[in-house]
Amino acid sequence: MNSVELRQNLHQLIDELDEHFLNAVHSLVSTYQENKINDPIAGYDIYGNPKRAGEMMAVYEKRLAAMAEGNFITAEDLRKESESWIKATK
Repeated sequence: MNSVELRQNLHQLIDELDEHFLNAVHSLVSTYQENKINDPIAGYDIYGNPKRAGEMMAVYEKRLAAMAEGNFITAEDLRKESESWIKATK
C-alpha cells in the first residue's frame, strides 16, 4: 500500500472511530508531531537512519562526562600507540 492509499484508508478508519478512541488517536498524533518539532533530526547514521537532537545530545553529554573523569587518550599517546601499529605491518 503506497502512502496515498494508506492516507485514504486511514481517513476512512478515522471517520468510523468512536469518540473515546478518536481522542486517543488525536493525543498520539499530537504528541508525535510535538516531539518531531521539539526534537528535530540533527543528522543521520551511516545506514541513513535519522538521529534526533535529544538523542545526540545525550551521547555527547555522556562523552563529556567520560572525558571529565579522565577517560581519554592524549594526542601524544595516540601517536606513540599508532607507531606500534605501523611496526606490526612491516
